[in-house]
Amino acid sequence: MIVDTVTTDRSKTNYTENHLLLVKIIAIILSLVIGLKAGATGDTQTVTLEFKDAPLEVVLKALEKQSTYYFFCDAEILRATDKVTIQVRDVPVLQALDMCLKDHNLTYTIMKRTIIITKAKKGELPKEKTVSEDPEAVINVKGKVTNSTGEPVSGATIAVLGTKKTTVSNANGDFFLNEINDESIIVITHVEYESMRIAVGGKSVVRAVLQTKVGMLDEMQVIVTYSAIVSLC
Repeated sequence: MIVDTVTTDRSKTNYTENHLLLVKIIAIILSLVIGLKAGATGDTQTVTLEFKDAPLEVVLKALEKQSTYYFFCDAEILRATDKVTIQVRDVPVLQALDMCLKDHNLTYTIMKRTIIITKAKKGELPKEKTVSEDPEAVINVKGKVTNSTGEPVSGATIAVLGTKKTTVSNANGDFFLNEINDESIIVITHVEYESMRIAVGGKSVVRAVLQTKVGMLDEMQVIVTYSAIVSLC
């Protein structure tokens, strides 16, 4: 009976040790997989682009889709920039961006996962400018959302790009964002209007004027025309 007890105890001990070893191996494998995934979404991420005479906005959307970056560029700059021709495969995202901007007198600044594209000084080449992320550089921002005729837009979603912070405009079109980075990008969306991005740039008050979506304009014209016909009958 004593021998049987010792044998059983040894079997239990061996089972426990083997089980712990297996758990350690699985943990190591999971750590490696997670590390690889994290690396793939970091600055080593690569992109593939193939465009000929494409608007810069289209190319930036392709870069945004293939990377973890968000891109911001003023609408006037996009309209004034010549078409982009580029053909690259599996190159670092920032290298691809440099190639897109090098002939267009544009440069960019990186803040966390947001890339802000601006006009470059004459003769300045595109280059990465990383904004220092001072945790104390936070401000409260209030704003107002209106349409092109000046009427307030309620129910618009206002989100801080690259974060989970969001709010909604009230009946007067007003909104408030508490303690956001002073260099944040605000994204404003609404089902009836084109989306809009605004660079806070240290301002505590912002104003957004949304443009009605083309489809919504067509529907409004149909309604107006129908009303006119009814009134004539």
